[in-house]
Amino acid sequence: MAKSIKTLTPKSDTDVLDYDYDCSKWFKTIPEDEIARFGVQIDIYAAQEATPQLVSGPIPHPAYKLLGDNPHAMKLWFGGGTPNVTYEITVTITTNADRVKEGMFKMKVIA
Repeated sequence: MAKSIKTLTPKSDTDVLDYDYDCSKWFKTIPEDEIARFGVQIDIYAAQEATPQLVSGPIPHPAYKLLGDNPHAMKLWFGGGTPNVTYEITVTITTNADRVKEGMFKMKVIA
């Protein structure tokens, strides 16, 4: 089954913006479960750069922040990037019950 890829609001290369990633619908099946580990991978959507210039958690911002007492959502920060390049962002969470959820997003950096 093909994964749907959500397109995030474009950002300029000088912007540092935050985006919410909400998994609360997915957590409804085991409401007492919560996020234990989290990872962000940034790839280039098309071969436009040798190394992605978009960064997760540019200083002084964290890469992410879990939201709430029983975290089922998080806030992600992104900065940098090259104008007119589209990036593919993969977010992987692992829960206390060892469930794994992967989300994919596209983000275009504009001039």
